[in-house]
Amino acid sequence: MRVEHDADRDGNVERVEILQNGRLVRVEVDADRDGRLDRWQDWHSGVLGSEDLDTDGDGKPDRRLRYGTSGEVETLEPLKHE
Repeated sequence: MRVEHDADRDGNVERVEILQNGRLVRVEVDADRDGRLDRWQDWHSGVLGSEDLDTDGDGKPDRRLRYGTSGEVETLEPLKHE
């Protein structure tokens, strides 16, 4: 299931939640509301596992944060564009 959120009701979706069997598995966010995604989160059993970030504004992820089971950042990895 895909759930779209338009918090400011301007007609542009800022957050998309992907659920499988009623559980959140992925979130995609347009945090700066420029019409392009800039955050992609993967969730596992209700816990944030990793988050890819677009820090240079090109609409592609260039950093990955991996989280531990208690929510702390374990690693920060640069990502290469293909």
